[in-house]
Amino acid sequence: YQGNQQLYLVISDERGLPVACKNPTRVTIRTEKGLVEIIAQGTQTQNIIDNQHIDMNYKLEDRLKKGNYVVAVYAEKGLIGAAGFRLN
Repeated sequence: YQGNQQLYLVISDERGLPVACKNPTRVTIRTEKGLVEIIAQGTQTQNIIDNQHIDMNYKLEDRLKKGNYVVAVYAEKGLIGAAGFRLN
């Protein structure tokens, strides 16, 4: 994953549906299980190095409803990481 990468921020609800945004980015990512199409709310170009901390910010257009969500960051070469959270 090191080197210049386009990063994609994906926020989805508990059903796996992406959170709506005005200008989503649709892209196909190569993973270990094959090609996966994602719908990203935000993108960022980053020169990735070993043991690096990366910040990605996205201002939501609408408030999120109560429920469970997953935030994932993908690079052109696959999933970098994901985290879940719950809004009460």
